[in-house]
Amino acid sequence: MIGQEKISVILHAITGIIAGFLSYSLKNNYIALLSMIVILVFTSLGIQKIFKKDAKWVLSNGLIIYIFIWFISWVVFFNYGI
Repeated sequence: MIGQEKISVILHAITGIIAGFLSYSLKNNYIALLSMIVILVFTSLGIQKIFKKDAKWVLSNGLIIYIFIWFISWVVFFNYGI
């Protein structure tokens, strides 16, 4: 059985990839950054509702992963034009 922490990290990683693609598609750095933050907020709120945990738990189990995956995927999409 997969623990709640692992599921939180996986969901943050998946939404990080989606946010990276969206950031690439927008072609504006400021709007891309804003969209990344909006997606992070909605993802965190959804995970809070699913697991009935507080914001500190949710962000400690996915914030750094989300930002890292978002940035890496944005750079990959930008460089390779997928």
